[in-house]
Amino acid sequence: MIEELRRVLLVEDDPDIQAVALIALEDIGGLQVQACDSGSEALERFAAFNPDLVLLDVMMPGMSGPETLAALRALPGGYRVPVVFMTAKVQKGEVQKYLELGAAGVIPKPFEPMTLADDLRGLVQIHHSEREAEDERVFRAEVAKLSASFLQEFPALMTGLWATWAAVQRGEGDATELSRQGHRLVGTAGTLGHAGVAQIAAALERDRALTGEEPLDGEARRRVEGLLVQLAAQGGLSG
Repeated sequence: MIEELRRVLLVEDDPDIQAVALIALEDIGGLQVQACDSGSEALERFAAFNPDLVLLDVMMPGMSGPETLAALRALPGGYRVPVVFMTAKVQKGEVQKYLELGAAGVIPKPFEPMTLADDLRGLVQIHHSEREAEDERVFRAEVAKLSASFLQEFPALMTGLWATWAAVQRGEGDATELSRQGHRLVGTAGTLGHAGVAQIAAALERDRALTGEEPLDGEARRRVEGLLVQLAAQGGLSG
């Protein structure tokens, strides 16, 4: 979900620019602002203020804007908060450098007070859209890894199912255990996108002979074994 901009941590050492920015953000933009004179003060106030965005001057005595950004990223939760630089150096190469440092955008000095808040809102929207897209990409990549691992482990899973079934046929095993194994397989396979495996495993889980609702006679045995063969085929295995 894209987050709304409400609180801005303003880091600006020039008192006149800070005063204009406060008017632009609070009075015109309707935002809650915590103003800081230095990077070190911003680091001290960051956690308590919990900003939605940090508006950060690039050129400051002591700790510069880029140095402050690096320190903010090391704070708990700091890596999630968008940081926008303010600078008079808005040449293409300079802007690209700031973006590569992890800034969500760059506001040129002098800025337009009447539109500053809306400019920041636009940058926040873009930042969170990009972050959501990146989070989804990472999530899908992780699921793909888990899916590949599942397929690698599938032969061992089938070996366990066949072993349970063999024990049942010898009268040494519990048929309901095969149903329980099917239940576990339904959840894992379905979550990882293996619908065919999940569908057959669900049939195994619900089989009335395995749940004890019907006798495990010859017809039921053939049915269960057929499900196991189908399940193995889904994983590229033979029964």
